[in-house]
Amino acid sequence: MNVHKAKGKQFDGVIVVREARHDGRKMVSSFVWWEDEPPYHRSRKILRVAITRAKIHTLMLGPIYPACPIIGQHKL
Repeated sequence: MNVHKAKGKQFDGVIVVREARHDGRKMVSSFVWWEDEPPYHRSRKILRVAITRAKIHTLMLGPIYPACPIIGQHKL
């Protein structure tokens, strides 16, 4: 289920998958919404909705490249 459909619901565990996608110029993180500029307010808000759907566990999966500017150097 996507983040928008999960809004308002709660689950024991949530898996959030980050992918790499090409924006026409370079590879970028799928956590950054199209045309969202730093400090990525819209992207952070949507990621927060995804993470807070979990009652107990949140698992975030994603590639090493490209780096995600929202998560940064955090070790998850």
